[in-house]
Amino acid sequence: MRVYPTIFFFPLMVIYATSQAEIYRCPGVDGTLVFADKPCNAIDTKEKWISLEEADRIDAENRERIAKEREKERQMMTEKKKKEAVSVVSPRRELPPKSEAFFLSFEDCLARKTQVIASLGIHPQNLMPIVNTGILTIDRVCTVDGSVLITCSKLDRKMIITTSSHNQDVGCR
Repeated sequence: MRVYPTIFFFPLMVIYATSQAEIYRCPGVDGTLVFADKPCNAIDTKEKWISLEEADRIDAENRERIAKEREKERQMMTEKKKKEAVSVVSPRRELPPKSEAFFLSFEDCLARKTQVIASLGIHPQNLMPIVNTGILTIDRVCTVDGSVLITCSKLDRKMIITTSSHNQDVGCR
């Protein structure tokens, strides 16, 4: 019958041993001895909460900063798209009448060709030569409204400017 008290006593010992707390001796603020249930150099829970609050504040600031940066990027993209849309749709210029002819020498005609292109508001690189011989040049310039054919003839000593709409000219579609 002595077995029963041992069986009951052993679990009580285990429970008692695990329930004991460790006690630490720490120097107090004024130099006195203070007893604590955690190591002396452990961080105070109040300090932990302050650091968590600080982290929350920093996170909120970062979120605000990121939101502002994204808003600026969106505004820049919309402004860029507006500028691109404006640059693609250039203002419509009045095209010359359907056909004009000027009496010019061949050399003067070639020199004046760039002036005609500039008056239409088109860069000279957009000039597409169709015929280019020593006695005849025919160049096409595509515009917003249609196209312009510029012909310089050495035999006739003429400069002929012919305009057409996109419906009539297949080369600029």
